[in-house]
Amino acid sequence: MSVGQEASEFRTLSEMEIERLIAGLDSISEGELGISLLVACGERAIPPIRRFLLSGPPRSVFVGRQRAVKALVELNAVSALIEYLTEEKHISDPVLRYSEEAVENSVAHELGRWKTDQVFHVLLEIVSLRALRGAIEAIGTFGRTEAVPALIRHLEDDVARPAAEEALRLLRCVAVEDLIATVRSPEPSAVRELSSSLLRRRSALKVLSAGRMSRADWERLRFLIYDRDPFLSTRAAGIALTVGDPIDKTPAIRILVEQLIANDWSVAAEAEQNLLENFATTCSAIEAELKARRSASDLDSLKLKARLHSIAQRGEAA
Repeated sequence: MSVGQEASEFRTLSEMEIERLIAGLDSISEGELGISLLVACGERAIPPIRRFLLSGPPRSVFVGRQRAVKALVELNAVSALIEYLTEEKHISDPVLRYSEEAVENSVAHELGRWKTDQVFHVLLEIVSLRALRGAIEAIGTFGRTEAVPALIRHLEDDVARPAAEEALRLLRCVAVEDLIATVRSPEPSAVRELSSSLLRRRSALKVLSAGRMSRADWERLRFLIYDRDPFLSTRAAGIALTVGDPIDKTPAIRILVEQLIANDWSVAAEAEQNLLENFATTCSAIEAELKARRSASDLDSLKLKARLHSIAQRGEAA
């Protein structure tokens, strides 16, 4: 029997048999096969799968519902996916709510396949209202500036931040102005900045530093070398070593050296990485610092000398 004949046989399955295939999506052994069989049924399978998603009760085990999503994707059932994603759901149980959100993430992520205005605006509305990871990931692939403000707001959210940063990296060429404005705008002020504002500015600078920065853009951010937040000053100092003027590089190296013994290990690690990656620029300053601290014996000096020796050895060996 040919593949075409097998497919035509599935198109004649009764509605009851299609319902049995849908019920089998929860099966560990046959669930994945069920996706292929439902797709082979063609468009006739869309209404019952839609009912399964929209009318079926949320479940703590959500794999079967995610398989239903895969089948709808293969059947090109965009309208059913949008309907499910935009349907208002009232789920009080935290376990069931978490499980249903996993299904929503799958739907939102898959909708990114269809680069239409309708899909984009559905995703934009969701991203503007809530931190749904799948929607954040998908909207970044559209390359549209309208998504940037909402994505920047999600930089404040610990759960959504990685997805928002990745989406903004994809949009970096159209998001630069908004990202720079964010980094330059502590709220409500530089003296009394909110923790959410600081998180947002840190992430915005992280996204900006992921690509090559122009000299003009750097000019608007060079003041960050002296920011009192160690993450921002360390990240800015690293940027200065690649695009800054010589007048920027001297204070940048000094700040990086100081941060080698920072209390925050991630800041210390980034400072070390920047000094090492730019060793041709920093080697003279590292040697001078080692000479200046040759006779120092306090604990901080000993720790700093050890870090500087390590950087010098690895830099010379590279």
